[in-house]
Amino acid sequence: MGSDRPRGRFRGWRGVALTLAAVAGGAVVEPQRAAAETAYVRSSAEFQAAVDRFRWSGGRIVLRGARYDLLTVGPRGSARLTIRGTRNASVGLIRLNSARNVTIVQVRMTPRGAPAGVAGSNVRYVKLDRVVVTGGTTGIKANVALLDSYGITIRKSRFSRCGDLTVCYLTGRSSLIRILKNRFRNCYGCDFIRGNFGHDLVIRDNRFDRSLVGPCGTDNARCNHQEMIELHKGRYLTIERNRFGVYEPPGAGQIALFGSVNDVRIRNNLFLRTDRRAPGLVARVGINLGGSVKHPKRVVIAHNTILSGRPHWRGFANSIRVKPTYAFMRVADRPVIANNIIRLARTPHYFCRGARLTAGNLVERGETCSKGDLLGPANLNALGRPTAASVNVIGRGVPRWKTRFDMRRIPRDADPDAGAFEYVAPTGG
Repeated sequence: MGSDRPRGRFRGWRGVALTLAAVAGGAVVEPQRAAAETAYVRSSAEFQAAVDRFRWSGGRIVLRGARYDLLTVGPRGSARLTIRGTRNASVGLIRLNSARNVTIVQVRMTPRGAPAGVAGSNVRYVKLDRVVVTGGTTGIKANVALLDSYGITIRKSRFSRCGDLTVCYLTGRSSLIRILKNRFRNCYGCDFIRGNFGHDLVIRDNRFDRSLVGPCGTDNARCNHQEMIELHKGRYLTIERNRFGVYEPPGAGQIALFGSVNDVRIRNNLFLRTDRRAPGLVARVGINLGGSVKHPKRVVIAHNTILSGRPHWRGFANSIRVKPTYAFMRVADRPVIANNIIRLARTPHYFCRGARLTAGNLVERGETCSKGDLLGPANLNALGRPTAASVNVIGRGVPRWKTRFDMRRIPRDADPDAGAFEYVAPTGG
């Protein structure tokens, strides 16, 4: 389970070493560039003037307390533009038209008679940091949709009530996407993350809570998209260290990969079965792999704790659903399922038949696929973590498919535990 860190990560250290060598040799080192210029604005017109002013030089625009219905950033130079919100500022839509090198920080986006969020296409190197995107009680969509773009980072942000047959984040054939440490909650009639992507999508350290049936705006009959993540095309996908909550039928799963989504790693995630804030709902399927024509290839599902699972109206009862037609694909392209805690596996035809191999898994209810799996209770605590009584979990993982760290970034030992968490013995008297 190799690292997905980008190449060239030591270049910064090489630059520091060259600078120190120059100082030691008596060379003159140029001083650092002056801090970027800042413009404080109170209206959309003032914002647009500041954008034009910083088009080539870069700078920072601070939104003072006001309502901004539409903010637009067009093509610009390589110097970074930062747009920063303040406590009493609210924005409707930020439109990025072929923009590049833009950072949006601490901006709250809510609709007022029109869709809200961030929209654009052909953008490059855009960062969203600690933003809030919410539809509130309006029923009007609020989301991020950046199409055919490259180098998108969304971190430490909050998405809620995205609404009206849309998504909180639409990948839109973009590449090099990082979705990190965000909170997605209460999505009505929509998926949290959906679409096609080009290559290199990382979804890490996020929390997904409650994807529910409408109301979703103009037509409640359209509210039938209730997955946490649904993707149809792309290559190099990593989904790790996330917490997945409940979704409402007819959603297909907490993670649903349909079509040619290839080279996938799903590891160290926690899939919950119920939610006290959505009484009566049970997540039926944790991971759903398949497609009407094409299936995801080379998927590795390792070290997940999948507590979801309930008999499905289509006739299977599995926490992980693998379409049986995987059995007709090349062996190397079929999914590997290893070192997981799986609550429910009662329908082998929709699980074992399509897998390349299963090993080191603990199945709590149902049937195992191989001698390398075990059937029995996990004895987890209320947080889904192993306890001293979790004898079927501790040391049960197969080293061949272990990850270096668990969901809490605790290093795994030579005999890894099954599931998303390594057991840590209590200390103290």
